[in-house]
Amino acid sequence: MNNFFRYTIFILLLSTYSCSKSFMDEILTPVKNSSGESGIIISPDWGESDYVFTCPNIGNADFIIEKAPEWLNIISNSGKLINSVGSIHCKASNNPAFNKVGIYIDKIVITTSLKTFWIPVSYINEGDPSILVPKTLSINSGDYSHPSFNVGNQGKGILLWNIKTMPSWLEVDSSRISTLNTVIPEYGTFQVALKIKSGSLTGGNLSGSIVLITNDKNNPEVTISVSVNIGNPTLSIYSSYTSFDFGRTETTKSFSFSNQGNGLLIWSVENLPDWLSTTKLSGMLNAYTSESVSLTCNRNLVPAGISEVKITLKTNDTKNPAQLITIRVRGANNNANVYAVAGKIADAYYNKNTDILYYVTTQPDKLISYNTKTKTITSELNLSKAPTCLSVSEDGTKALVGHGGVITSIDLKNNMILNTFSVNGILSDIEFAANNWCAYTEGGSYNIQSTKIYWVNLSTGNITNGSSVYEDCVIKKVPGKDYIIGSETELSSGLYVYDINTRTEKADIFESVDFFWYVNDGENFVSATGDVFRVSDALAITNYSSNGLSPIGKLQRANTNTFYGYEYIDYSKSSKSLFCLVKSDYSSAVFPEVYQLDDINYAILKSYSYEDYYRINNTDYQVQAKYVFANGLGNELIVLRNATSINAWSFEFIAVTK
Repeated sequence: MNNFFRYTIFILLLSTYSCSKSFMDEILTPVKNSSGESGIIISPDWGESDYVFTCPNIGNADFIIEKAPEWLNIISNSGKLINSVGSIHCKASNNPAFNKVGIYIDKIVITTSLKTFWIPVSYINEGDPSILVPKTLSINSGDYSHPSFNVGNQGKGILLWNIKTMPSWLEVDSSRISTLNTVIPEYGTFQVALKIKSGSLTGGNLSGSIVLITNDKNNPEVTISVSVNIGNPTLSIYSSYTSFDFGRTETTKSFSFSNQGNGLLIWSVENLPDWLSTTKLSGMLNAYTSESVSLTCNRNLVPAGISEVKITLKTNDTKNPAQLITIRVRGANNNANVYAVAGKIADAYYNKNTDILYYVTTQPDKLISYNTKTKTITSELNLSKAPTCLSVSEDGTKALVGHGGVITSIDLKNNMILNTFSVNGILSDIEFAANNWCAYTEGGSYNIQSTKIYWVNLSTGNITNGSSVYEDCVIKKVPGKDYIIGSETELSSGLYVYDINTRTEKADIFESVDFFWYVNDGENFVSATGDVFRVSDALAITNYSSNGLSPIGKLQRANTNTFYGYEYIDYSKSSKSLFCLVKSDYSSAVFPEVYQLDDINYAILKSYSYEDYYRINNTDYQVQAKYVFANGLGNELIVLRNATSINAWSFEFIAVTK
């Protein structure tokens, strides 16, 4: 008899028709298989051979056969289990008591040093089965049913069968049948569900054969000819289904796709990490039908920190054979690259030439110099009052700190205060001007409203009133130029150009910019809404201009449900990139991502997730980024974050990957 029948797993016999009297004529001994998982089926018509059984969770061990049915002739009563699997060399004797067609169940008692097992063993009287299968099977792209074929038994006996071979591109569809029922009683039928393997077909017609082996004495092997017409399938999937974020708590997501071509779409989901599973790993789609696949995240297996993987939806669409789907998840907090900050950061500046981060804090009131290479504070300077803004000279040797009613001038090289000057108002922004002067604007909460830009002599402390602005006007010196550009943040429009030599307003431009950042080595600047303008266009205007500026480009927006502008943008000449923080509402909420854009087309290259929770004294606090800086080489980001519910600032370092 064929080895398949000798090694049939007994549990499969019980999975179908086990309660049918025509199938189980008699049970000699009730099955109490409390330990063994598999059994043996044997016929007196089969020759002497080895029969395999399993004793789960034993591993490698010696075993002894303590008891067996009288009709079972066992050649050796002992043996060895290898990886919990053993074999018995035996043969069944003809038993007149079992003269009716059927399966007669008994047991073998096997002992090891650890445990006793009851292994089911069954005497089968096969009778005279007769297999019935189709001679041909055609799978066409236009069919709206899943491919399958029936195995029937038209004889007076028990049919045993199995698949010997099938084409390499064809397999049994385990998602539609739990087990392959290889035992069929008299006049019984079993439907074999099939599917075509993803990636094995590219289109056109294919043919092959399915070969079955049976205990039908007249047909020990039968062949079914199989042909397939794939046609021209077309995968269609919305972009919203190509990226998912399970966040910190979610466990289920789903995505859908369809076949919009005249063909049979064969698909599979591959490259799943250990913590991600799916309800269906593969399948087929007929023309103009769709499929929905559910993803489940096992949060117990999610590693600490933020994980991003790309799973693959593979298909036989020749134009889109591998659709990548990005999956993100946030496990337990990973603070390995996070550093606590004392106090509340009021303003920050990054020197890319030295990789020194300067920032001013309140409570305590200090100016801090932080070396991002060594991840250490290089110097601290106590300030007389709470700071509100910070400016560092282009050569990196001096700093100005604004306070309420005071300006502090600082020598950065020697970490010392040069002078303090009393001024009017609470400073909103401050910037270096030419010839040892500076400019500043006042801040308020719609209390001051109309005010001026002020010019301060850093040698004498004399103050000169400049042109009119609204409160909280942002001012920034143009890199390498003798101009400052100012922008209104509390009015719908207002962009100014100041000559830092004459300390006068050169241009008043009717343009909506709000906060802005210099990019492309100071040649362009970007507004809070992502419009890109040439600096030279603004500098070319004189006096008042109602025509505004014409943007030369726009930053590609992130694929988010909402967009409320940019919180912060940093330009890296080394990596030729912009690194951006995106607001998620009108207030201070920020998406937990840093988006990297190229500096030519301003298209998104990739994004980096930062840890959006920070543990302090065994309590997790949500944090949001307020600043992001790329280091001098452009291969590391420094994200400055603050907790949303308490004052708890921290840095996070993130590697920039190509």
